[in-house]
Amino acid sequence: EGIQKGIQKGIQEGIQEGLREAIELGLKLKFGVEGLKLLPEVESIKDIKALKAIKEAIELGKSLEEIERFCQKFHH
Repeated sequence: EGIQKGIQKGIQEGIQEGLREAIELGLKLKFGVEGLKLLPEVESIKDIKALKAIKEAIELGKSLEEIERFCQKFHH
């Protein structure tokens, strides 16, 4: 059971890391170096659904401020 939990945790962390890398690339491509200022905020988000939503929001968002407000919704 402990091994299974360890494997599951590793999978979750891998998914989170992949999403964070996608978010980083999206921010950089859409907003340039200025977009990378959101990375510390994104790094603190652990929820995979939230990270997926942020990734999609970058594609659809009009401004960096809009994306920043969206990210802040996931901090409690």
